[in-house]
Order: sequence, then structure tokens, then C-alpha cells
Amino acid sequence: MKEIDVRGKPCPHPVLVAKEACKSGTPFRILCDGSGQPENIQRAVKRAGASSKIISHDGYESVEVVPSLAVPQTTSSEKLVVSVPGDRFGTGGDRELEDVLCRMYFHTLTEMDEAVPDTLVFYDRGVFLTTDDSPVLEDLKILEKKGLTLLVCGTCLKHFEITDKHSAGTISNMYEIARELGTAVKHYAI
Repeated sequence: MKEIDVRGKPCPHPVLVAKEACKSGTPFRILCDGSGQPENIQRAVKRAGASSKIISHDGYESVEVVPSLAVPQTTSSEKLVVSVPGDRFGTGGDRELEDVLCRMYFHTLTEMDEAVPDTLVFYDRGVFLTTDDSPVLEDLKILEKKGLTLLVCGTCLKHFEITDKHSAGTISNMYEIARELGTAVKHYAI
């Protein structure tokens, strides 16, 4: 089985390499760092029609991938994606109000049955909202149970050194985030 080593490569390089390797149609093993990379690779190759499994090794992980010869089906749906680049809402300078608005927004989403986003994308300081000490953590967990996709930028978690505090959503990568934003019928940043 062909081995591809992407250890030490930044996001989204490992995902892009895995997607390209799937095109060959032959099984391969991709060696990668932890911190969500194996899961990101696994989701990407699944969308490409491949099966995969993650294997833990001493100091790294690998993903064994078996591409499918069938062409993956794509569906078009009208999806709404909301970007969350900050840990409070607004830029007027009233931090207390900005915190209240943030908490109200996510709680209101838990009460709504229509016009709810399909995907929430957390990046930059927005990743703090997905940590174990977030004031909106319980609401985010409710939204996940309701079927919303929560994508959390793994590079941002690493940058702020809070990966170990991540508690809601899926640690993601820029490829997956760009794909979600690019395929959305509507996209809003808050």
C-alpha cells in the first residue's frame, strides 16, 4: 500500500493531498499529525466516495483509504451557512451588550424551527465559543443534537492554544470551511 507522509504540513494541505490521491483509484495510507487531521481527511475522502479507517501509532496517526471506482453522487440543496468570527456580537465598544447579544443569538436558534442555519462556522476568536467554558456551550450542544453542523477551525484552536478545551462542533480545516461557504446558497457573517 502506498504511503504518503503529510506530518507537519499545515491545514488544508493534508486534506488536499488525500483528495488528490483518491483520484488514482488505488488504496493508500496517509501519515498525519493528530489534532483533527485524521478526521478531516476521513470526511474528505468519504465525500470522494472512499472508505477509510484511522489507525493510531506512537506519536502520529494514519488513515488507510480505499477509493471507490464509482463516482460519488452530489446533491444540491439550499443551505444556509453562518460564519462566527468573534466571541461576541457587534463592534460598538459596549462589551457587556456584545456578550448579551451573542448569548441571545445562540439561545434563540435553539428555540426556532425555521430559518435556522444548516452550518455554523467558527473561526478566529469565534472558536472560543466552542470551548468548555463558553457561555453558549449548552446552546451549541442543543443545536448539534438538532442536526446543525458546527465546524471549528483547527488552526485557530491551535493558534490560541485551546485545542484541549474544545467541547462543541467538529474540528475542521480551511478546505472544508471554504467548501461549506462556497456551496451555500446563503451565507451570513455575524
